[in-house]
Amino acid sequence: MNNVPTAAAIYCRLSLDKNDDQKAVRRQEDECRALAGRKGWPVVEVYVDNDISASDPRKKRPQYDRMLADIKAGKIDAIICWHTDRLTRQPRQLEEIIDIADKHGTALATVQGDIDLGTPNGRMVARMLGAAARQEVEQKSERQKAKNRQLVKEGRPRVGGGRAFGFEPDGITHVPHEAEAIRWATRHVIEGGSLASIIKKWNAEELRTARGRSWGYPSLTALLTRWKNAGIVQHDKKPVEGVEAVWKEIVDRDALLAVRAILSDPARRTNKDTARKHMLSGIITCGKCGTRMRWGRMTTRAGVDYELYVCRNNDPTCRVSILKDVAEEAVIERVASVLGTSGLRFYVSAGGDARKVADLRRRRAELRARVDKIKSADIEEGDKLEMLAARKAERVELDEQITRLTERDVLTALLLDLALSVDYSESVAKVRERFEAMDLDRRRMVIRSTTTISVAPARKGVRPTRALARERIKMRTLVFGTDRLDPDDPFADPDELYREAVDRGEKMPI
Repeated sequence: MNNVPTAAAIYCRLSLDKNDDQKAVRRQEDECRALAGRKGWPVVEVYVDNDISASDPRKKRPQYDRMLADIKAGKIDAIICWHTDRLTRQPRQLEEIIDIADKHGTALATVQGDIDLGTPNGRMVARMLGAAARQEVEQKSERQKAKNRQLVKEGRPRVGGGRAFGFEPDGITHVPHEAEAIRWATRHVIEGGSLASIIKKWNAEELRTARGRSWGYPSLTALLTRWKNAGIVQHDKKPVEGVEAVWKEIVDRDALLAVRAILSDPARRTNKDTARKHMLSGIITCGKCGTRMRWGRMTTRAGVDYELYVCRNNDPTCRVSILKDVAEEAVIERVASVLGTSGLRFYVSAGGDARKVADLRRRRAELRARVDKIKSADIEEGDKLEMLAARKAERVELDEQITRLTERDVLTALLLDLALSVDYSESVAKVRERFEAMDLDRRRMVIRSTTTISVAPARKGVRPTRALARERIKMRTLVFGTDRLDPDDPFADPDELYREAVDRGEKMPI
């Protein structure tokens, strides 16, 4: 190529900027500008990918991609870089650059020597340099792998890849506030909490990942299922048995296994768009038709907005609704009263429940594997359907046990510090404070475990008031750990208890 470029671009890159000060890429730019001056090439743009490797094809280099787009758009006609390995370390990527340069007549100059991509000899030199760069990457990778295998045998943390959340850069010393956050999140998941609530809490508190980024589902899942948390050495994402780690655990092994079982269960609903956003949605029922009520909104003629819980029955004759804030206040007051005054009657020890839940989830995973095996088996269709129906019944039973144990854990945590409380007013206030501090998932779990709620239709011809709305809310207490109504419910209407006893065939005094 004999034409002198009129719009040159400088490309700078560094794989790892340990100090995050960009000094290395600035030195590259200075030397590239000096070369452009000697050649008389005017520099119109500088593209910098700092702290980004060119060895991994899965990693995006935004400025590199922008530079190629600008070449194709005719905005630049020459590239200057410190060395070809700053441009790419992948032979396939080099061929892409050669094709683009050949098509658009792009010149390439490096501080280490010019390469004319417009000639066979220039392309051969570029390919040789690219092959050498690739060989260097592969050799470095093999040395790193050998080093990591040795570290695994010694129970020491692997080198490279940046700091692990919860640990100092040495991979051994805990970062106290991060370690405590991991412990809290682990308990939260075991107790039925969602990843969404953890993400929301941590991002609101500006607790960042080890790389200083906001939390998302992939990063949080990877953190909470990490073997390192339980002081377990891992290699290729698998635990290494018989090797003792040199760092101390953040959570115990049983807790980690429970979390891994929970988060790996495909039946777990993780779609944040379908998650409940309102405390009583799907729990409160219509007292007229029995349909579960959902959140809704109403705007009056005066333009005032109200939030409601509305019966979703398609029957137009059933339009039962209740103000959201009235219903939620009534339920919170009821839960606090029930647990605050009768908490010890409900209380049962939940020791070992986390282990039980983990075991149940393991059995569920094994059941899923058996179902897959049955589906692919060469057996009669009738026999296959019968076997699948039996496995489905097993799965339903396991899911019910898991739900009961998980909900009992939450109730136990709530009641634990009430054991020595004797003053009625203090107990109720304490329960309410603890309850309102819970995230939405656990509040819903407590409500489902303790109370049934229905809403009677409003009386016709009577002007609605908040007090009358409160009277339409009917609640009954459940027997702990079951879906049965408590026959000794101290908060129930005596007439209602009498009717239920008669229905059960019990003889009542006149």
